[in-house]
Order: sequence, then C-alpha cells, then structure tokens
Amino acid sequence: MVSSYTSTEMLVMAIENARQLANENRRITEYHIKEAIFHKTLMISISLEDVETQLYIQSSKDAFNKHFASSDFRVCIYEDDQ
Repeated sequence: MVSSYTSTEMLVMAIENARQLANENRRITEYHIKEAIFHKTLMISISLEDVETQLYIQSSKDAFNKHFASSDFRVCIYEDDQ
C-alpha cells in the first residue's frame, strides 16, 4: 500500500514548523509563500517498517527589513536506509 505527501501537506508542515520556531514575543500576521517548487509528490510505501520523514528548515533574516523573517525548507523521505 502507498501513501503520499501532497504539495499542500508539505506547505502545512513548513508553516507549522515556522510557527513553532517563531519568536514568542512577536505576533505572526501573515505568511508569504515564494518560489515554491515541488519536483514530485512524495510517495511512501506504508508496508515498509523503516520510513523517516525529515523537514529541513533554514531561517534567515532579511538584512534590509527587521520586521520580516524568512525561511527555506525542504522535505525528504528515507525508506529502508535510502
């Protein structure tokens, strides 16, 4: 049996992670998704015992605007040590 992560689910993972990492003293008013590239839907074989999903997120601050923070993210799946 196969399951998948769609582009929407990957964006939700990234937004939730950004929300959790945000400075508690600052209020988030909006999210902007720029340059989102989805090479393919991530397919997961749920019959495998070793499946690991990793979300890499790199935060950076715009040097010209102290009011906004930005992050790059990548979602990866490892199945059976691959």
